[in-house]
Amino acid sequence: MFSIGPVSLHRIYFLDSFCKYSPLKWNNRLTHALVHLGGVLFNLGSVFLINALIMLDVVEPHIFYYQYAYFSIYFAAFSLLPVDYGEGKYSDGMSAYRTIRYGERIELFD
Repeated sequence: MFSIGPVSLHRIYFLDSFCKYSPLKWNNRLTHALVHLGGVLFNLGSVFLINALIMLDVVEPHIFYYQYAYFSIYFAAFSLLPVDYGEGKYSDGMSAYRTIRYGERIELFD
């Protein structure tokens, strides 16, 4: 739809989304895969945290929390789809797979 600097907004949120990052302190397959899976882990972790807070009666159940959980799981599932967008750009799921399976370092920059 539009781009402002390095950020672009697409009609379909996961279209041509990929991860770029600089070299890591610990340079191994696990740390690189965790970078690609960071968004998925954050989405799922926030859902577990909200559900735990509801179960512990810290926050009241509300439709907002249910909708947040629904869309977070939805976004996490689509991020895990192994998609090759071309030109060496992959979805988070494909990047993590290629990193773990083949040891590839996807989209590094300094």
